[in-house]
Parts: sequence; structure tokens; C-alpha cells
Amino acid sequence: MTWWDGLQGRLRVSRPGLPVSFTCFTFLRQYPPRFSLADAGLLSMTPSTSSRTAFYIAVTLLFYYMFKPVNWRLSWVAAFFSLVGCAIEVLRLLNLAPLRINSLAFFGPYCLLLGYLIFRSTFLPRILGVLMAFAGFGWLIFLLPLGNHLSTYLKIVGFVAEASLMLWLLVMGVNLSKRKRKKELGELAERSQPLGNATALTDDPPSAPVIM
Repeated sequence: MTWWDGLQGRLRVSRPGLPVSFTCFTFLRQYPPRFSLADAGLLSMTPSTSSRTAFYIAVTLLFYYMFKPVNWRLSWVAAFFSLVGCAIEVLRLLNLAPLRINSLAFFGPYCLLLGYLIFRSTFLPRILGVLMAFAGFGWLIFLLPLGNHLSTYLKIVGFVAEASLMLWLLVMGVNLSKRKRKKELGELAERSQPLGNATALTDDPPSAPVIM
């Protein structure tokens, strides 16, 4: 007999003079509900876990706007992979994940795309992009059986890559002036190229004298 059947039976046999609250209290003592916060995963959702997930979402949005001028399509795809990975982590902690999908399947491509965007940008060192790309490859290798033998090394590579990027942003910041100068030089080169072609077409060589 389930606790709901017991509740219905207890309410039917309760005496008219007995308060309903007392009847329910007696029932709950005899038939405690088999559901708790631990079953829902709420106890595992500690403040540190929730704050870490919220921080990762904030960093994802920050990187999206930071690398949007580099390539907005790839920046959008990278943010999509990261947000899906964060959603899977939250659902897994709440025991609500419909499929048993490892979030590294999304964080790996995110780090790969982020490394490519860093490498193509001019306001961050390219070595950071290479490190993030290696970290993305490492997270994808982690999903393979080979990852069990290389787990320690893959974690070290991921930690070094992400820590290097965070430290550079905190200490050195972003060199937007360099990217702005490069963009201005590119625009000047594009403007001067048609003028050079036009002058080359209009400047005809002097004609040779005709000898009679």
C-alpha cells in the first residue's frame, strides 16, 4: 500500500470530532512520504556548485561579447556549446537529466572554438589560443577509453590553459588598441588599393615618336 492510499483510507475512517490536522499528523508519523530533498538532488546543489555554475555562465557571456568582433558566428556557436554544458550539469545535479550525456562533450568543442577565436584575435596572445585548443582536445579525449589512462595529464593541460587565460585577463587585460590600429590599417589599405589601380590605368606610357 502506498502512502497516498493510506492517506485516503485514514481520512475516510477519521472520526467527525477529530481535527483533520491531528489525523494528518498521525498519518505522517505512520506513513512517512518516501520523498526527500536528497532524492531531488537539491542537497547536492550546494552554494559552491551553484555559484560555480553561475560564474561559468557569466564568463561564457563575457567571452561571447569579447570575441563577437572576431567572428560572431563562431562566438555564438561557442557560447551555445558552453550554455548547453552548464544546463546538463545543473540537470545532472538535480537528477533530472533525460539522457546520460557527459557535459565534456560540449565543453570540449567550446574550448576548441574559444582557442581558435583567441588565436585569430589581435588583443590576446596566440599562445593562449593554442593552450585552450589543447585543453579542448583533452576534454574530448577524456570521453574515450584512452582518457582513463591519461586523465591526470589531461586535467593538468586543462587547468594550465584555463588558469593562464584567467590570469592574463586579470593582470594584463585586453589590448583593444592594437586591434583597433590593425583594423584602421586594413581599412586604409583597402581604400588605397582602388586608387592605385585607377592611377595605373590612367597613366599611359608616352607614345613613341612616329618616324616618317
